[in-house]
Amino acid sequence: MRSIDLYYQHRIDTRVPIEITIKYIGLSEASASTIRRAHAVHPITVVQLEWSLWSRDVEDEIVPTCRELGIGIVAYSPLGRGFLSLGLKMAENLAEGDFRQNLPRFLPENLENNKMFYERVSAIAVKKGCTPSQLALAWVHHQGKDVVPIPGSTKIENLQQNIGALSVKLTPQDMAELESSLGLETTATFDPQTDEFVLDSPTLTSSKASNMKWIVLI
Repeated sequence: MRSIDLYYQHRIDTRVPIEITIKYIGLSEASASTIRRAHAVHPITVVQLEWSLWSRDVEDEIVPTCRELGIGIVAYSPLGRGFLSLGLKMAENLAEGDFRQNLPRFLPENLENNKMFYERVSAIAVKKGCTPSQLALAWVHHQGKDVVPIPGSTKIENLQQNIGALSVKLTPQDMAELESSLGLETTATFDPQTDEFVLDSPTLTSSKASNMKWIVLI
């Protein structure tokens, strides 16, 4: 499906005011230019993107664009797809068929660099009296009130640990120490061709969309 040409409420729900039937629109994994184009058509409320200590490329263009336009940010994979929870133990025990096995950052030849990355996070977490995953989540929480991380979890104990990250307070000095001590060189094993999902929408003139006709099915 190329697009949703027409979205409408087929039957009026007499229990719900029409003003709140559709309240907000969001995008996921969109480039900065695509966000601007979409926002020009209809206000975008939130953009979902991958943002963590391990994945910070969105800070160059996408995050500034969202903030310029007043768009909230939902940060998925704030624990580096699980690596910032357990480090090598997690990477070495991926189940057969787990898609992360094919991501460059989880390949054996890249794990040594990423092992050092995790060890640095762990060392700072010890000083802050929290777990590495709590520190990683706290770092995302401290990016601003317009940012909401959404860590995934299938276990109650992990959920409780994630909630505990809200109690981890990081000063500007803590943030600076964390970012400078980690550095970006440890994330060089990130392949944007296969390990990134931010996409740019084609322009109307370059796609078949400009020639599409509306079809309304009743």
